[in-house]
Amino acid sequence: MKNIIDYLFNFEGRVISPIWDGEKAFEFMCLGYNEFAKALDFNICTTGNNITSVAENELINPNNINQLNGRTLNSSTVKAELNYIDELNKTKKIPSGGGFFGPLTVAGALVGMENLNKYIIKNPDFVEAVMDFVTKQMIYLAKEEEKHGIDLLWIAEPVASLLSPKSFEKFCGIYLKAIFDSIDVPGFLHVCGKTLKHTKGLVETGAQVISIDYVTDIEKCIRIVPEDVVIMGNINPMLLKYGDKQEIIKEAMKINEACKNYKNFIFSTGCMLPPKTPYENVNLVIDETKKFKIWTNDEYRYLRSLIKAFVGDDKNEINLLKQNNMINDNLINVAFEEAQKIINYLKEYM
Repeated sequence: MKNIIDYLFNFEGRVISPIWDGEKAFEFMCLGYNEFAKALDFNICTTGNNITSVAENELINPNNINQLNGRTLNSSTVKAELNYIDELNKTKKIPSGGGFFGPLTVAGALVGMENLNKYIIKNPDFVEAVMDFVTKQMIYLAKEEEKHGIDLLWIAEPVASLLSPKSFEKFCGIYLKAIFDSIDVPGFLHVCGKTLKHTKGLVETGAQVISIDYVTDIEKCIRIVPEDVVIMGNINPMLLKYGDKQEIIKEAMKINEACKNYKNFIFSTGCMLPPKTPYENVNLVIDETKKFKIWTNDEYRYLRSLIKAFVGDDKNEINLLKQNNMINDNLINVAFEEAQKIINYLKEYM
């Protein structure tokens, strides 16, 4: 599986993949940031309310950057991750892969997120040194996972939206790109929070799939990414846990309607579902999405060609496409309307 967008065209219906333990289109593992830190021989502590974190260490002082010298992921953690992938491969029926929390999130765990934000301004060289170190460890793990037959690599970078778009590109995006560029399988990237203004930077990481939080406007997001970048999302996980049936259906239909003219869309949750989310609520949105009427794959191809021609104001191409008997007035009108939205959103966000 080289390109996710090509994989989606294997299906006439909408591909659906909530982040949960039930029915889905993609499976992945994700090594937690505390686990990653522990594998680098940092101590983990637990507070009175049972919250775990990396214990305060000498990295709170940039002068102690040499504390990273000689540290590598311990072999037992790597072996456990690879064994999990091997077991997954024995019975897999869907594309599956490895993964971990991203370099910025792990760096924030090692240094302290508040400290990291401070040093981005006051000591950027220190932040870059920590990011370089963490990224090298992640590239190693990603390559090892690839040797064991992963179909994709999932990276969760939940704290990235705390940075400005400019800071994201310098202190996070280039490191994510280095990881995705180091392997030949498709990359999936999840970022929490409002990320519409970060979209350009997210695309530049090279991730083929960008998983967005429910607070990000998916109607705008999907219209400003290239056609080969897939948007995954973004129903509110808490709505699925606590909402009533009608609220859930309404939100699912809103998302499907916003993305119906785009093949580069995977219906999913805006983040991992919380424990004890009723299965019937998730199955409800899966069923409703399966029933939601969308274009055929051929129509999606024609629609994308028309949209591209309208956005580029390519009158010759538009006239050639109109001569195709498969392209009707409805497709032309939809493409024109979409092109106007894209032009406006690109001006605002890209």
